[in-house]
Amino acid sequence: MTRASQSRYGLEACVDDQWESTKEFNDGVWKDFVLHNETDLNAYLSAVRDERYTVFFAAKEGGTAYAGEQQERLMEAMGLGTP
Repeated sequence: MTRASQSRYGLEACVDDQWESTKEFNDGVWKDFVLHNETDLNAYLSAVRDERYTVFFAAKEGGTAYAGEQQERLMEAMGLGTP
């Protein structure tokens, strides 16, 4: 609630227990949306490190041949080996 709403209309902020109980779930839905629409590989690899996700990687030989140093570091941080 904005200060203008409070002063102009005399509205007071309140806590809605039902809303508060769903906040963690809603934050997770937002993370899923952002991840689903992420197009930057570095940002994607950083985002999937969240304990919310289980990640499976599959690649043919040389699957990381075009990965940059930052992508390799992010994949190694996830426990993946690169040649």
